[in-house]
Amino acid sequence: MIINSKFHRIMEMFSKYFFLNIIWLIMCLPIITIFPSTSAMFSIIRKWTMKEELANIAGEFFYQFKSNFFKSFITGFIWIFIGFVIYLYFLINLEISSTILFYLLVFLCLGFLLMSVYLIPVLVHYDISIIKVYKFSIIYSISQLQYTLLNCLFISLFGIIIYLQPFFCLFLFSIFAHLIYFICHKSFENVSKKTNKNL
Repeated sequence: MIINSKFHRIMEMFSKYFFLNIIWLIMCLPIITIFPSTSAMFSIIRKWTMKEELANIAGEFFYQFKSNFFKSFITGFIWIFIGFVIYLYFLINLEISSTILFYLLVFLCLGFLLMSVYLIPVLVHYDISIIKVYKFSIIYSISQLQYTLLNCLFISLFGIIIYLQPFFCLFLFSIFAHLIYFICHKSFENVSKKTNKNL
């Protein structure tokens, strides 16, 4: 009975990840909805991380998708714009071959990538403005560097797995998203504890 019960819980948990992953993939098909869909997925994962029971995953997903659409869309648009500008300057540097500009761009690119790790987790965890989402993401990426690098490691691992076996796209996105958010949540708790101690 105990073995069957554990197996049932594992299969139930796996089915939740699979279902969430499928909804997310479908909602990402229109390219412009990638950020709102990802935000909705992370919102559900946040609730799971905080031990909140969800009776209707699809209903909660679409609720989060609609309620945070504008904010997550604009956040994503700004992110793409910043990435495009950095890429554009890399192309310009190929023409002028400036060593100083090259190292500056490498530094900016690294900072951009590290900040990106926290962008969606911060967006769904805090009820703050878009500007503060970016501000907090930068602060966390630097002040909680150990968690930032750990997340970068898992994201790289995920990328390798998907590259080698694209089939895993069907369920691994939500699992890795949960892992990423869990690590980010540890960062949030760390900063919160330090802040409370200083009060």
